[in-house]
Amino acid sequence: MRERQLDDALVEFPRVDDRRICSGARYGYFAELGASHRTLKAEALLKYDLASGARQRVSLPSGWYANEPCFAPRSEGSAEDDGWILSYVTDEASGGAELWVLDASSFDPEPVARVILPQRKPQGFHTRWVPAPPAG
Repeated sequence: MRERQLDDALVEFPRVDDRRICSGARYGYFAELGASHRTLKAEALLKYDLASGARQRVSLPSGWYANEPCFAPRSEGSAEDDGWILSYVTDEASGGAELWVLDASSFDPEPVARVILPQRKPQGFHTRWVPAPPAG
């Protein structure tokens, strides 16, 4: 166990690939809270390379807020960042919500998919990936 500051970003909901919990994760994913307000309204999602300290950032459109990022591996045996980051995002003006799917490896700011949710979801709603059980 060691503790160190990566940068000055105000972050919440730290997550790693669940397969790496307590075993030396290299990548961490965070919701970055806006400097203008100290609420759970994340204005960006961050990916840190915990080995090098490098950071990547995906900003949300103005008035949109993210929730906890969650890593979903491409397959059970895939590399640590070979998969997707899932996060619920909310348009504060309309109350509409979407599930954003980002490529975890490239952390490209353009989502791979945006799934429109059929109803409002509470701000601060946590995200969790649970793989389907093996067939048979």
